[in-house]
Amino acid sequence: MQPLILVPARRATAGRVSRHPVSFVVQPSIDALRRAGAEVWILPPAELTPDDARALLERADGLCLQGGADIHPRHYRDVAEGHDVAGVDELQDHTELALTLAALDLGMPVLALCRGAELLNVACGGTLHDLDAAEHHPPSTPGSVGVLHDVTIEPGCRLRDALGVDRAAVSSVHHQAIARLGDDLVVTALAADGVIEAIERRSGWTVGVQWHPEDTAAIDATQQQLFDAFVVVCRGADAAPA
Repeated sequence: MQPLILVPARRATAGRVSRHPVSFVVQPSIDALRRAGAEVWILPPAELTPDDARALLERADGLCLQGGADIHPRHYRDVAEGHDVAGVDELQDHTELALTLAALDLGMPVLALCRGAELLNVACGGTLHDLDAAEHHPPSTPGSVGVLHDVTIEPGCRLRDALGVDRAAVSSVHHQAIARLGDDLVVTALAADGVIEAIERRSGWTVGVQWHPEDTAAIDATQQQLFDAFVVVCRGADAAPA
């Protein structure tokens, strides 16, 4: 059976590709999930109540949070503070926070990528901060792979079990990162400069990575294995131990 993975979409304005605004998920993420044996359910941003979010997720087997724009600072700090955010979409924030909280409440497997990891941390009561390091800034060429750098992975964690390595080269595209860790979360990977690169919930299968495994999953088996492990857990077979 193919597990059904709910993937919240991002929004874009009308342009040369479409005469109307669009909701989308980047193709590499869809491809990586399908290679792992999943069916993908793309959900456009919507005004969801907690009950709405729970009802949607009860029809799915897992939640995969994608990369994208910054999260509005009001969700994790006083907006009177200085902050450097770009592309904030408050409807997307609302949708993904509602879905994340519902998924955590249901004990559903969650894979959170880049912005998704930041959002997971915020949903659990954590905070974010801005980065100055150039190596974490987005690439200038659309469609390009982010800056490749190494991360060190903690032993005995779900991420280590999924990737099968204690050190990996990853594609990073972000200018914010986790500051104060959210409740019930642990750090499972770090970059050489100390940036938190992965987090996990203490219970269940909830893994967030600050990088973009979808960027290189088609050519890097280690990164594809993260999607594979997630889909295996969503299928309910050979689930990772809590």
